[in-house]
Parts: sequence; C-alpha cells; structure tokens
Amino acid sequence: WSVALVPLTDLPLHMARAYLMRHYGDGSAMVSYLELSPVPRHNAAFDLLAPPLLGSLSLERATQWFLTLYLLLFAAACHWLGRAVSGDGTRFGPPRPAMLPCLFLSCHASFLYGYVNFSFGLALALLALALRIGWGRRWTVLRIAILTALCTLIYLSHLAALGILGLAWVLWTLHECLQARRICLRDAAAFAAFIPAAALYFFTLGEPHGAVAWAGPRLKLLHRLPQPSTPSRSNPRSRS
Repeated sequence: WSVALVPLTDLPLHMARAYLMRHYGDGSAMVSYLELSPVPRHNAAFDLLAPPLLGSLSLERATQWFLTLYLLLFAAACHWLGRAVSGDGTRFGPPRPAMLPCLFLSCHASFLYGYVNFSFGLALALLALALRIGWGRRWTVLRIAILTALCTLIYLSHLAALGILGLAWVLWTLHECLQARRICLRDAAAFAAFIPAAALYFFTLGEPHGAVAWAGPRLKLLHRLPQPSTPSRSNPRSRS
C-alpha cells in the first residue's frame, strides 16, 4: 500500500484488461475494437474481482485490494493446511509452527512475475486441499458441494492451479488407500467436485481463442525458479 503501482512484471497487463472490461460499451475508442466474451473462461481471477471495484475505487486501489486479499487467503490456507496435515482436521485453533515459514512462499517466483491469477488460484487450491485432508473420508453432500464450488472458483482463477490441486488430491487419496489397505467408493465419489470445472474447460475448447498452449517441462521449471535480473543499459557503441 506504500506505492501506487506494485512492481510486478505482468501486473500492468491485468490492470489494463480490468480497465477495458469496466469501460466496455461506453463508446471509448479503445474498447470499440474489442469483444467481451460471455463464456466463463479460466485464468480470470483478476478479471472477475477487479472490474466491479472500479465503480468506487481507482484502478491502482482496486489492484491493492486484490493483492491484499490474495495474501490473506494464502495465509489462511497455510494455517488450515498445517492443522489438517497435523491431524487437527478443520477445527479452529492456533497455527502450527512448521507452517509459519510457508507464509514466505506467498511471494513466489510466479507472483513476482505478476502472474496474479495463478497466485490467487494457488491460494484457493491450498485451501481446498486443506479441507480435503481435514475432512478425510468423512464425506457428506454438503462437503462435496463446498469443494465443488471451490474447484470451480479455482478453475476460473487459473487452470494450472486446478491441476496442482488435482495432482495433490490424487496423491493424498492414494496415501489414504494405502494406509487403510482398501479403496472406498466415497473416495471416488469425491472426485465429482472436479466435474463442473472439467465441463467448463471442454466447453471452451470449441470457442474462439479457447485453445490452451501447454508449456514444456523446461519452461515450467524455469518459471518456478528465482530469476535474478539487472536493468539493461544501452550500449553507446551499438549500431542501429
């Protein structure tokens, strides 16, 4: 909150999209070249949350509120995940000391790149994973409905965050099955939480600009590592 524009590499692009979505249809020359798709798409956390705030807040202030919400959500997810892994379920209580260092992961490399949609979706994914671990095999219709809503929100935030949740969900389910030495049908039924998100994904594949370009393993690894850089200096001897 000490600066008007948080120095995240990709953040200005998200801010520009939110501004255009807010002023879509007002006769602006810039917006007249664009078309707003009514189809719900993934990677749209900032697009969904920031434009409604622009009615009463400036673009910079709305961005600050979004980033603050992300940090609070990430902290809450670390808290609940730590208690769930420690066997405390989803009960209220003090945070586990082992999870406190995880709060520093909120400023991970993707966040510093400005990938705020992925970061927001990742925080939601950690929260959903905490509920999944905390509830164990005690499934009810209400709990599956809550996780279904969360999975759908994670998909709308960022597709990769939903993939991370799905992978962690599968691994934890296998861990439970190996411990119990049996497979419970309720475990398979719990995967129904991913059905609405999967349906939205396959529905948008046939839409214009609905294709997804998947990066290779090398690029994904590089994006997870810190990328130190220095300001470029113009070479006075360079030729045009």
